[in-house]
Amino acid sequence: MNEKLKSLLSHQDSFNCSTNIELSINDLLNVIKAIELDESMAQDEKSSLLLELNEIKDEIELKRLSKKKKPHNRYEHQMNLGIIEKDLGFSLPDCYAQFLEDYPDGSAANEWKLKSCEELLQPNRVNGSKRPFHCVLSEHTEMMQEFCGKGSATNLDLKFGAPSGTPISFWQINKCIAIGDFNGDYMYLDPMENMSVWIFFHDGCQVQRISGSFASWARSVGLELGSKQRSKGASSSDADNQPGLFD
Repeated sequence: MNEKLKSLLSHQDSFNCSTNIELSINDLLNVIKAIELDESMAQDEKSSLLLELNEIKDEIELKRLSKKKKPHNRYEHQMNLGIIEKDLGFSLPDCYAQFLEDYPDGSAANEWKLKSCEELLQPNRVNGSKRPFHCVLSEHTEMMQEFCGKGSATNLDLKFGAPSGTPISFWQINKCIAIGDFNGDYMYLDPMENMSVWIFFHDGCQVQRISGSFASWARSVGLELGSKQRSKGASSSDADNQPGLFD
């Protein structure tokens, strides 16, 4: 194999996470073509490399397609919302459901990337699993339980009255919905704590409540939500009006 080709292949990992999709796909196609024309390479090695690089190419093309902004389809949105609520076994707070409707592509709030309704359903890979993003917490707790023998996370909640270090069981965390992420940590809503907003710190397996409701947290970071409420035959959750950490 020639030195130029070796140099290109040594950077093949960058193709999978490149932010410049058009540039990376062109570079990758050049590598694939060069391998196909390289007569000095053993056939087995060539076939293996081509298979791996074509898989990476397919992933890049999928990312390119996903970056194309699609018009907001209200019917599709309601269908996705229904799937999420069925998976969870409970209705989402009206304020959070309103956010999902108002921001069909998700939103960046402070350092957090809040997922869209569609992104909540996309497979998330942790510990070899491919569950939807909204279930990502259960993937982390299962991994912690398997490799560390843990059954709970340390609770750092001081603002809301819980003693520091009070454990929150993995069973409770598994009932929650992850709504966003930042640097490997996750923001989530806890239905057993009045739909309050929490952070799951993956490194230390710690959790912390940051607001009494999504509505309070959204106001604190300047997210504007529409005034419409979903007509579900029931009133909004009282948690929507609870004071938050930033009130």
